[in-house]
Amino acid sequence: METLFRPGLLKQKDFRFIWELQRYFFKFVLFLAFVSQVIEVVIYPEIRLTISILVPVILEMSAFLSVFRFRQKIHQLLKKVSDCSRALGLIEEKQKFRISIIIYCSIMMILTACYLLLHFNSKKRAFMINMMIKSSFFSFQLQEYLSIFLDVNVSVVIITQSLVLISLSGYYGFVCFYLRFLLRKLEQYARNASGDRYQHIIHTYLKIIHTVKFLEDYLCFSAFATVVSSMSGLFYANYSLLFASIGDLQHFLALLSGEIFFSTFIVMIIVPASAVNDALLSTKKALIFLTRIRPQHFNEVTLIISSEEVSLTLWKIYKIRKSLIISALGTLLSYGILVATLDTMKNPRVI
Repeated sequence: METLFRPGLLKQKDFRFIWELQRYFFKFVLFLAFVSQVIEVVIYPEIRLTISILVPVILEMSAFLSVFRFRQKIHQLLKKVSDCSRALGLIEEKQKFRISIIIYCSIMMILTACYLLLHFNSKKRAFMINMMIKSSFFSFQLQEYLSIFLDVNVSVVIITQSLVLISLSGYYGFVCFYLRFLLRKLEQYARNASGDRYQHIIHTYLKIIHTVKFLEDYLCFSAFATVVSSMSGLFYANYSLLFASIGDLQHFLALLSGEIFFSTFIVMIIVPASAVNDALLSTKKALIFLTRIRPQHFNEVTLIISSEEVSLTLWKIYKIRKSLIISALGTLLSYGILVATLDTMKNPRVI
């Protein structure tokens, strides 16, 4: 919302509350998702599945609070990207990325709607109600409200997950895609530059580097939260599919859409961020190549490159590389097999 165009009428003091109301409503829905999921963890017998949903809800709340805290800085990030684009004369290229963002958000919202429709028409809903009826927390008088609670819980959790993860992954991913595009263009200019373009190329490089630093400083935790939340969501979908299957086509299709849903978020963080890191290395090599035009500036260029080291990470813990996708899937598979094996040893019945 902070990065969207705000109509002139809503900027007026008397109408500003309409714009602010959306923000407060979303905070309320996010808090409701957290509370309802905590209740489900307490009353639902299969705690592994409910915990795997509670973890991403907590991370999404943390990521939202982080973004809200730095909302002005995140808004400035778009201005910095525009300045870099202007320096390279690529203003018209932004329209292509706007169309891509709209398509991405539309597809992900359709996946969300498909999951909810399939879930409510599957046997999973009745299965969860039957499981909770056996819980000691529910008396006979409260059982009639159980289906309402479950429907509200599923709807609120899925919708908040969608809104948070789609916006975070979309913003982070497409900013990275555009920065990578700018770095590739700058690399081309550096390799084909004449002597009079030397200072402009160095100045533009520093602008892009500072923009990447800005992205890393204020959104590295959001990237981390998105990846971990998505891995937790994949664990839930895979565990339900392999070890807690209902044997229902609608349930299978719902889990399949969930697999696609969460996998997309992981890809939208790791692939563009790793592409930016690779493009930074390539651009540095091109700047070294640029010194053949002005060999007297070799020491100056080397100093600039060495003093402006930056890379995109997950919460400043792990530098993002494409191989992280394989590592994440390997960790997910190993953890899933371990949990399933322990469950089989403790309770050999089929859930």
